[in-house]
Amino acid sequence: MSIIACSVDGCEQPAKTARKCNTHYKRFMKYGTHDLPQRALLKDTLCTVPKCGATHYCGTYCKTHYSRFRKTGSATTRKLGQVIDGKRVCATCKVDTPLGLMSPSKGSYCRACVNAAGVARKMYKPKVIGSKPCENCGEDFPFNKKKNRHCSTDCAQQTVNKRNWKHLQARRARLKDAFVESFHSIEIYERDNWLCGICGTQIDPAAKLPDQMSASVDHIIPISRGGTHERANAQAAHLFCNVSKGAKVTQ
Repeated sequence: MSIIACSVDGCEQPAKTARKCNTHYKRFMKYGTHDLPQRALLKDTLCTVPKCGATHYCGTYCKTHYSRFRKTGSATTRKLGQVIDGKRVCATCKVDTPLGLMSPSKGSYCRACVNAAGVARKMYKPKVIGSKPCENCGEDFPFNKKKNRHCSTDCAQQTVNKRNWKHLQARRARLKDAFVESFHSIEIYERDNWLCGICGTQIDPAAKLPDQMSASVDHIIPISRGGTHERANAQAAHLFCNVSKGAKVTQ
């Protein structure tokens, strides 16, 4: 097996790495050249980076640029937070951006990157756990929280309105010292087969407030005339018919 000599002129030692002997290879890795026998020859040399002015440290660079060269592969790489000529490098897109276009609240990022991150957060959809029927309309809907009970905000508001109506009617009866029975309006609608007790026509279950033909509960004997808030004194009625009746007693 033939022995390859060191590629440096005048050196007869066998090559170990990169066709250089150990001595010249270590010298090249430390100083950047294999022609300098001693570091003392570079002690008064300046850094080769333009406008640097610092004294030589290693490999023709000062200590700062040499460290940057070892980390990034280039001695002139811009630091993220460094401001030069009124510009700063964005930490996301790595573009040298004027300070006027940087985010005022997050100074390391440009406004475009901050806005794009905000849009990405809004587009995030939580993981769907399953599906269940809506408490208002009864249609199945996907949910990601166990506390979700409605398919939309409209259905949730309608449930709140129904709940408020239930307590409001009971409160009116209590103020009149009338008998109060706890029941839900859907019980009255289903008992009367969705027929209006005033006009005798069919009530559309799909009609919702503020539709005048939506379902409502009418007191046969109004509470203002001594009626009670119970199932026997309640009947299904169109909202328009209920409002038109007022405080009259229906037969």
